[in-house]
Amino acid sequence: MCLYRNITDLATVISNISRGAVCPMSPSYLSTAVLTSDQDLYSATFTDKIGLNPMITRISADPDVKLLLGKARDSYWFNEPSFIASFELEDYVYFFLQETSVECSNCGEVITVPCCW
Repeated sequence: MCLYRNITDLATVISNISRGAVCPMSPSYLSTAVLTSDQDLYSATFTDKIGLNPMITRISADPDVKLLLGKARDSYWFNEPSFIASFELEDYVYFFLQETSVECSNCGEVITVPCCW
């Protein structure tokens, strides 16, 4: 559960969010998160205990804004990623990650994933 609290009075809870996909299920998985100036929480982590479901999510403090989830178990998006860092720059959130390449010169198959947030 995530709680939004008043910065001057931490005992006051402004709102709470009881959704998963904010922090990893295991401490051995690298993850990152950033709270934007619009009070949106972007998180890149694994949503399962065995590390097969990497996902980027957006959770907003505004109840009218829908939860944004990446595709679950879609190898076209991620291939064994390690999420390193995230930051906000103007209207965008950027994620840095390291992943295993799926390109192979002798198998004749190349998969590219353009990513724009």
